[in-house]
Amino acid sequence: MLGLVKVIVVMAVMATVGGLAVHWAKEQTTAAIHRVVDTSLPEKVSAHSWAPVSHGRAVASARVRFEGGRVTSVRCHAALGTYTASINHGFSFAKSTTPAKPGCPGRRLAASLRRAVTVDVSTAGRVDTLTFTDQHGRPVAVLQGRHR
Repeated sequence: MLGLVKVIVVMAVMATVGGLAVHWAKEQTTAAIHRVVDTSLPEKVSAHSWAPVSHGRAVASARVRFEGGRVTSVRCHAALGTYTASINHGFSFAKSTTPAKPGCPGRRLAASLRRAVTVDVSTAGRVDTLTFTDQHGRPVAVLQGRHR
């Protein structure tokens, strides 16, 4: 009888540990897939205007908008170029053939975006942060935008 109780206790412990392991593995797999594929990424990129971050602060006067495959400067309405953002975090940018006017913010950002091959969005409170990285995984541009 004592041996049967021990077997039942061991089986119960094994079932509990197994259940916890399955739950943990499911959460890890879901998180890994989300890091690789984010079906809402293109919509997040075009959700609102973005301000480049310089020395830890967003530069509101240099805001840009990603919309309809084009990047435009909010302040002077100049087309900076065209872009694609895919659900696997891929990013490409082609500079506009028409140069932005001198003094128009966004010229330096356009040069940085040409080196970007991936994009990621993170959210902290009401602030979204776009991080563009090059083929070596180094950040080439960081932009911030606020939820409405």
